[in-house]
Amino acid sequence: MPRLILPDDYSNLELIEQNQRHIKYRARYKNKPVFIKQINSLRLKKNIRHEIFGLEAFRQLADAIRLDFKVPKIIDYGSDYLITSWAEGQPIDFDPAQPDFDNHIRFFAKSFAKIDHASHLANHLPAGFSTRSKQIDSSIRQLHKRVMSTGYQQYFDLRLIDQALEYLSAHADLLEARLTHADFTPNNVLDSSGKKTLIDYESVGLRWPRFYDLTNFTYNRMILYPELTLGCTRLIYQYFKYNQSAELEQVISQLNLSALIRGLSIIWELLSDPNANHNTDSRLSQATADRISTSLVQIMAGKPYFELL
Repeated sequence: MPRLILPDDYSNLELIEQNQRHIKYRARYKNKPVFIKQINSLRLKKNIRHEIFGLEAFRQLADAIRLDFKVPKIIDYGSDYLITSWAEGQPIDFDPAQPDFDNHIRFFAKSFAKIDHASHLANHLPAGFSTRSKQIDSSIRQLHKRVMSTGYQQYFDLRLIDQALEYLSAHADLLEARLTHADFTPNNVLDSSGKKTLIDYESVGLRWPRFYDLTNFTYNRMILYPELTLGCTRLIYQYFKYNQSAELEQVISQLNLSALIRGLSIIWELLSDPNANHNTDSRLSQATADRISTSLVQIMAGKPYFELL
């Protein structure tokens, strides 16, 4: 474990969690609890920079509009660590059996919509997967390389995966970009007596495809947890009820492309060990692979992914 060197005014250091990427602590500073995230390897220094950027971007957003969640404050940082205000609460339990399920659907739909609506007048940037973006080679080629590095052949028709990658390359110019958290999921929303805090900002970016947070949330759960399909479909329709800057019928292609990106990404995540790029420790089953295959076929046929699964 790398040694964490802090100024003398931090005390009561307590280890919370350690994984392939980070070591997380709770400590006290000026008699208040704080959260410390330390990278596990010097090659992950960019993660600290990314998280600082993400926190600052969302705090600026919170200054501009009223969000339904709090954003932690940056207290201090170094080359290998970041210290923020402590976030109270437990991760949201997104479960249809829970009495707050409807409220949770509403919270995510409204939060995603507010973020999109607040940034819709900003400069329209091409998404990282678009050929209008300088990131096109790195983004699509990286996704292609990651999928090809797995043993996906035992679960999928090789032609289908090739077709999906070709479809993404051919249609990526349809994607717009927006400020996106990119990991806005129940595990990263801490709820304390109804007061919510969004955490983990290291994936925040300006060139994620528009609607990526919405699609990342719903597509993943429809594929991995079919029992959440109805709730996720409701979330999508509520999102477009709250978002006055987008009409569902006009953005199906963008939603589908983000879902296709997620489908290909899930293949890599579930067929590779946890590493510097993901913490997923679940493994791919044939049933999950079949749902991904069905979704890819239907997406390339132009049918909404959320009406298929």
